[in-house]
Amino acid sequence: MFLELYVRTFLDSSATDHMTPHSSLLTSFVSLSDNHITIANGTHVPIHERGNVSLLSSLSLKDVLYVPKLSNNLISIRKLTHDLNCSITFFPTHCIFQDLATRKTIGVVKDQRGLYCFNNLETKNSISRQTSTSCLQSCINKTLRIEKLMYCFSELTKQ
Repeated sequence: MFLELYVRTFLDSSATDHMTPHSSLLTSFVSLSDNHITIANGTHVPIHERGNVSLLSSLSLKDVLYVPKLSNNLISIRKLTHDLNCSITFFPTHCIFQDLATRKTIGVVKDQRGLYCFNNLETKNSISRQTSTSCLQSCINKTLRIEKLMYCFSELTKQ
């Protein structure tokens, strides 16, 4: 079963493990007892199981913790970069995953109100179109700013 995208899934820089509140996502799972995580407010929350989750048809997360009291899926940035052998570059509006060996883009995750929401993942098939459009728009914006500066400068030198 693929990651339930109707449930928000966030990249989390402070998470040591991938976590989900949905046991139905886990495959090859084992039950855990007397284990817990500490959430941001300091509360200890029990972990019930650990298993694998299919994120995309070609991407699987290993050792995902089932924590029923969570409200969102959390993906550990440290663990993801290690497991996928990739780097993540963060920008104000998105982040880009790149394979360390080939430097090819694996995917892009967009910002959603200050959080990088994995539900906004764009895979390499959709990236080339967006990158081309984004680069073109950036060039147009820079050209317009330069033209505006040149006009203002020419007006100032006329006086």
